[in-house]
Amino acid sequence: MIEPAVNGTRNVINAVEEVGSIRRVVMTSSIGSVYMDPCRSIDGEADETCWSDLEFCNNTKNWYCYAKTVAEQAAWELAKERKLDLVVINPPLVLGPLLQTVVNASTLHTPKYLDGSMQTYTNA
Repeated sequence: MIEPAVNGTRNVINAVEEVGSIRRVVMTSSIGSVYMDPCRSIDGEADETCWSDLEFCNNTKNWYCYAKTVAEQAAWELAKERKLDLVVINPPLVLGPLLQTVVNASTLHTPKYLDGSMQTYTNA
């Protein structure tokens, strides 16, 4: 999960550089890349200095957040090296038509948020 996330991100940045005429890259990452840190207050604002704690993600085997964090960090590193304008959004939930036949966790929990039976999802 980690290697494909990082390699996929690098491939996109490399392709942007090859095209040469793209002015800005907008990357959809995840709240998982900034909030998986047991020392961070859940009430605090997240900014570009906030990252999930990789050691914590590793210890808790949260590979999704680990992969999202290192992939986003790789994107920022490459963008800086290549002087690319990078914008990253970190949504807690992305909704839309499913591209796969298996329902993912985000989609599975959405009706529970809407009917009020679930207030929070602890593994943001």
